[in-house]
Amino acid sequence: MRNLRCIIISLVTIALSSCNADNEYCTKYSCYFLFYTQYHTTSNIISAINPLAPGTFVKISLKRISNITHVYVYGYGVSNEDTQLTTDKENYPYTSGLYLGANNSIIVGYSMYGGLCAYDGQCPNCLESSSSTNFPLTWDNSGQSVKCSKCGRCYNLSTGTVSSGNAGIQLLKYRATYDGTALIVHN
Repeated sequence: MRNLRCIIISLVTIALSSCNADNEYCTKYSCYFLFYTQYHTTSNIISAINPLAPGTFVKISLKRISNITHVYVYGYGVSNEDTQLTTDKENYPYTSGLYLGANNSIIVGYSMYGGLCAYDGQCPNCLESSSSTNFPLTWDNSGQSVKCSKCGRCYNLSTGTVSSGNAGIQLLKYRATYDGTALIVHN
């Protein structure tokens, strides 16, 4: 009887761990982004992660130039931004490589429904049907959605779901946290 109880507990544990919230986040493409807001107080990223102003999103990409990481930020209705990470603390996570999802871009913002969101900057439906990873999403509908120029699907940024075009999978989502000092987006 004791062995049967142990087997049942093990099976229940395995079943519960395979269908938890972890399935909500993309692990197919490596993603790690760390941004210290106290060093860059005028960055458009700060506006996007403000819980008091939901609905603002920015697209972020990275590039290493002469051992300095450049954070490129694009948003709907805001000027493009090139922020250089100049301290060792900021550059350290990127010395072994840049990993921002499928093709070096993520979209970050505070959802209208009350949560910090981070999505891959590439169309998930086109990624799934191709060996290429170059299907960038562009701003649509006053910055509240993004659109793929290849398949024509639009995605609502507050929900991550297809809002127009053929039905399909939702945006690839990454974990995002902000503690008032550092924004971290990761698998």
